[in-house]
Amino acid sequence: MQAKIWQHSAWITTTQPSDLRHLFDTMLSLCGFNVLEVVEHHFQPQGYTCLWLLAESHLAVHTFPEHGRTYIELASCNGDKYQHFLSLLSRFNPQPNEQSKEHSIIAHYRLLRIRWQGLLSYLAKPLRKLIKAINH
Repeated sequence: MQAKIWQHSAWITTTQPSDLRHLFDTMLSLCGFNVLEVVEHHFQPQGYTCLWLLAESHLAVHTFPEHGRTYIELASCNGDKYQHFLSLLSRFNPQPNEQSKEHSIIAHYRLLRIRWQGLLSYLAKPLRKLIKAINH
């Protein structure tokens, strides 16, 4: 078996976090993707990032409400599920990712920030237990 990853990125006009979560939960399910975990973060005063970790790779969503659009990125090692996802996505008027290097950099920064926050939180748990044990 040869390793192969299909990747697609696009812009859509939906920016409401609850709508995006419902939309992509539904689409991934309809396509047969196996969702292992979902991580989401709401930025203040606005903005939303959500990452679906899939057995077949991942889907990332980054909103830019100030511009009225959302960047989505799917990577999959399953060509059939990937194609099914693209056919469903085409119904939501995706805008090809051509000029948006600035938005892409911001989106990746947001994702890295969430990953670092998660890592720091994970590392802090044993430290909190140790401090609590010392104080008792």
